[in-house]
Amino acid sequence: MATTKENILHTALRLFAQDGYEATSVSDIAGELGMTKGALYKHYKNKRDIFDSIVERIYQIDVERAKKYEVPEETFDKSPSAYRNTAVDKIKVFIEAQFYFFDGGRIFQ
Repeated sequence: MATTKENILHTALRLFAQDGYEATSVSDIAGELGMTKGALYKHYKNKRDIFDSIVERIYQIDVERAKKYEVPEETFDKSPSAYRNTAVDKIKVFIEAQFYFFDGGRIFQ
């Protein structure tokens, strides 16, 4: 079961993707969740804090997935030798997981 903080992130991400970051207000996010802005502010200090938490969560998932598939965490530009030493099938599985991750909207699952 998702925590309130996770529900806030999930809802905010959906609204940001649907309506855009600028067009989405804290009131919109709170309203979708059936809570007051005050209740939301107990978990995040503002909309930017919510957005930053989403980006951090995506980064953490990328790092975890890179470790799982034994793919370098650095980009190819920063560490080409690490990629040269990584099996192509591992990179392929990692890329497929990343595509599914973004295409399927499964950021918090």
